[in-house]
Amino acid sequence: MSASLILTEPEYVGVNPSDQSLEYVRAFQIDEHEYVKVAVRVSLSGTYYARTLYVLNPTRVHNFIQRGTLKCLTV
Repeated sequence: MSASLILTEPEYVGVNPSDQSLEYVRAFQIDEHEYVKVAVRVSLSGTYYARTLYVLNPTRVHNFIQRGTLKCLTV
C-alpha cells in the first residue's frame, strides 16, 4: 500500500479542534492493524502542508470516532 493513499483515499477524516487542521487517517496492515494519521494544514493561498505523520493506537482511533472527531469514509 502506498503512503500517498493516506491523502488520496483516507478511511477517516477529521478537523483538529485546537488549530482547525485537517486530519487524514488510513489503516495499514503491517504486523497488526495500525493506523497512520496525517495532519494537514491549508494555507490562506490554498497550499497544503503535511504537519505531522505518526502511527495511532487502534483504541485511540476508536475513541476519536466515538467522539465524532474522526468521520469514517469507508463502508
